[in-house]
Amino acid sequence: YDQAAAANEPTDRSQTAGEAADRMFRELEEASIADKSVAIPTGISQLDDLIGGLFPENLIIIAGRPGMGKSIMGGKVALEAARAGFFADWYSLEMSGKECAARVICDVDFDSALQAGKRGLAYNRLSHHRRGRGLGDDEWERAIAAKQVLESLPLHITDRDRLTMGQIAGLARARAARSPYGRRRVVIIDHLGLIEPSDRYRGRKVDELSEITKQCKIYRVIWC
Repeated sequence: YDQAAAANEPTDRSQTAGEAADRMFRELEEASIADKSVAIPTGISQLDDLIGGLFPENLIIIAGRPGMGKSIMGGKVALEAARAGFFADWYSLEMSGKECAARVICDVDFDSALQAGKRGLAYNRLSHHRRGRGLGDDEWERAIAAKQVLESLPLHITDRDRLTMGQIAGLARARAARSPYGRRRVVIIDHLGLIEPSDRYRGRKVDELSEITKQCKIYRVIWC
């Protein structure tokens, strides 16, 4: 019995408080030498000042009622992470890749428009353009300029529905293996409620979400 129990025991990954502190200081030194923070910016300065940004191996869940801007926040984090030199792996289980691109283009345009004293591009204008209503000349130029910025950023969008947590983790690991960014990467999932659950808890929404969030934490490559 003792041998069977020992065989099933998890690997001892404990460390002393001093060892944990050493690891923290090494990361701080590496970030200082490379002039790169390990924190992932949210793009919202007040929030970054409050929490210091998002950190590797953290599971961050943005909660709220429908229509409160969770998807917009996810896109903002993806954009700002890519701008800061992180590989942003964005899984959109609800919006299409074109819708995601339209939202991020508006976000990219906003800062330059603000400096020029103009109103930023509106998402519904880009959506209306896809329905044949057209953009003005100035809007076209600004949208193209924002698109060119996006093309230079390490931001990847996957717009597939009915993905399981295992499939997302597999795709993320494969991309991480091919990426030159190492640990400087973030995975954004929009949204947890649309991840395909296992058969074990199917139909029991609370248990489904509990299982999915636990898997998000277990798959250490997943940073939401």
